Amino acid sequence: MDIAPAFVEKLNHAEAYYIAPEGRIEAKWKRQGDGVILSTVVTEGMNGYIRLPDGYEFEDGIKTIPVVSGEFNVKRTESVLA
Repeated sequence: MDIAPAFVEKLNHAEAYYIAPEGRIEAKWKRQGDGVILSTVVTEGMNGYIRLPDGYEFEDGIKTIPVVSGEFNVKRTESVLA
């Protein structure tokens, strides 16, 4: 199971959920300044990844992490700002 948000420029926030056999999966995001706050809720033990679109990365510079519940700061990379 992967979470792959699309940070549509004309939107300030979006949220969705899905009821999988393993449990509920939630993802939502909102713009904050030049970045995005991404929040996820997944059932413990689910396998997959959070994959960011081109032009975005987590604060540590990584674009893909294992799927977990949490709140993540996402920043734009220079390629999107140019």
